[in-house]
Amino acid sequence: MSNEIIKNMSDKDYRDYDAVSRSELMDVLESIDKWKERKGVDTRATRFGTYFHSRVLEPDTVEQNYNLVDVASYSTKKAKEVKELEPNKSVVIKPDWAKADSMVSKLSLNSEAKRLLWDIEGDNEVTFIKQSEKYGLKLKCRVDRVLWDEGILIDLKTTRDDARPHAFMKSVMAYKYELQAAYYKDLVKQCTGRDWDFLFLVVEKESPHGIKTHTISEDDEQLGRLQYQLALRRLSDYKRGLIKETGYSKDLNTVNLPTYYRDSIQTLLHSF
Repeated sequence: MSNEIIKNMSDKDYRDYDAVSRSELMDVLESIDKWKERKGVDTRATRFGTYFHSRVLEPDTVEQNYNLVDVASYSTKKAKEVKELEPNKSVVIKPDWAKADSMVSKLSLNSEAKRLLWDIEGDNEVTFIKQSEKYGLKLKCRVDRVLWDEGILIDLKTTRDDARPHAFMKSVMAYKYELQAAYYKDLVKQCTGRDWDFLFLVVEKESPHGIKTHTISEDDEQLGRLQYQLALRRLSDYKRGLIKETGYSKDLNTVNLPTYYRDSIQTLLHSF
């Protein structure tokens, strides 16, 4: 099939499915070499994020995929022994599962989060797959929550910083969330034949776990669209043998310091 919507695909099956994801496009924007040698990021933060998503979006899978161990560190003997006994399950230590519990509780008490995650009928962890004739590539995305009747796609984010607008702006720029919003909206539209809104539901990791909902402006979403389309063109050209230089550009780069830095130097010079 050229278009597929899959509601029960596991996270592992999604990652193993041979199609281009948003994270791959971000690698391509750096270089084809980065894309060719891409490796999954495995840190305590990413493992916590995966566990938290399971707690909120797939609670029925937690028992079969995780062992909650009442210790304070992953380096303890008990944590290692539990992992050895059941290597196919992920170990979650008490500080992490307790924090996740607290965050889930805060979400359930927040009227907007509760409405989006639980009160309105929808489906969690929905996979969309599309064969792109233009680029000759199969594309995929996995949406945290789909509210079909409302036409809303929801991405649940955790942040160690601040969920308020000024701080979330930094996350948008660091992780190219404008690209994600455009890519997901466009791919889901191609699979469903309708327009969608895209919301980021952000919850802070640290107590009191502030919560804020964000969306990307149309102008910035268009910037994201141009970026992912550029990445698709580059990847398509590489696969067709049209790109030979797969690393960084060999052109000499001239460094131009940003205005705020120049101004700080001028202030320093005038202070003597």
